Amino acid sequence: MTMHKRTLVLAIATTSLVAGLAMTAYAANGESESEAMPYQNLTELGYPAPQEGELVHVPPTMEDLEAADIHPELKKVIRYGYELFTDTQQLRNKYVYNDMNCSSCHLGEGRQPFSAPVWTAAVTLPDFRGKNQHVNSLEERIAGCFAYSMNGVPPEYGSDEMLALSAYHQWLATGAPMYPDKPIYGRGFPAPDEPEQAPDYARGEAAYQENCAICHQEDGSGHYENGEYVFLLPGVMGRTIGEPVLLV
Repeated sequence: MTMHKRTLVLAIATTSLVAGLAMTAYAANGESESEAMPYQNLTELGYPAPQEGELVHVPPTMEDLEAADIHPELKKVIRYGYELFTDTQQLRNKYVYNDMNCSSCHLGEGRQPFSAPVWTAAVTLPDFRGKNQHVNSLEERIAGCFAYSMNGVPPEYGSDEMLALSAYHQWLATGAPMYPDKPIYGRGFPAPDEPEQAPDYARGEAAYQENCAICHQEDGSGHYENGEYVFLLPGVMGRTIGEPVLLV
């Protein structure tokens, strides 16, 4: 099976929807189900069953990259993007200033559904984003992860790092249609259940002061002592509540 033919168009019979488990998927290029669908029953892996009309895309793996019929230099760039994505700490103190990797949030090497799979960005951008009120490119979204999620400085647009990360995103989207006209299965994160009580700032502040402030301080700034963040653990090694314990 060639890796670029793994995008799936979901076809679910009404009886399958009622059953909630059985799922039939077929490849747009006519490949057999067993060839085209390595995740034959996503529900068996704990994922919710896809809904009728959703686009299900199985991103290619790094093993697929090695077998792909593309230029070796492009493979090298994609491979570098994968390495940066899964070990972004190699850019620490240059572009990254906390302990995060891209794969800390985008699980399964950026492939896992319902864990913000990154291939979806490659097929839906550029697009308008309400959060910053303008049309965002793929590079701008990657830059945002460095600036906010990693408390860092984004690589320059067009740099080797940005090119590699963009190429890896686009590699994962291989075979998926640009600007799909169907809802994307597994995009983003699942919405949390609605709380029993409506959100309330006063109740949240009371809960924070009771449960969180001992470590994070009343203003959320954390406990910083002698050039190190100190974590306050109650009752550790005979210490009393609030006595500093430095975790190495």
